Amino acid sequence: MAAKRILVIDDDRNICDIMKMALETSGYTAETAYNPRDGMAKACSNPPDLILLDYNMPGKDGIALLKDFRTIHDLKEVPVVMVSAISMPDIVSSALAEGVSGYLVKPFDLKTLLERVEKGLIKESSGM
Repeated sequence: MAAKRILVIDDDRNICDIMKMALETSGYTAETAYNPRDGMAKACSNPPDLILLDYNMPGKDGIALLKDFRTIHDLKEVPVVMVSAISMPDIVSSALAEGVSGYLVKPFDLKTLLERVEKGLIKESSGM
């Protein structure tokens, strides 16, 4: 079985690199995008099995990008885990209301990251 593909969209290149390394070390295939425009292009050109999406990015926040994903047939059902340094309840509630599979607050440990990815992929495979 092919490795699950994860797309990491975050404007912080260090965070992207850390997440990509952790994912690949755990057997996933990971790709990164450093802004919403490139993230949308990569997601559309080769839909991933799961997206790790930063909330706070220049030009478009993660919730707006998530809404854009949901308008595209091939991305409607792709699970998204929101990743953010912002843990304000209204932001978390908005993300959950838009259908994210999980919300991960930065800084995070890699074990928690991998747990959220696995939970998101389980929901995807069970059709939840």
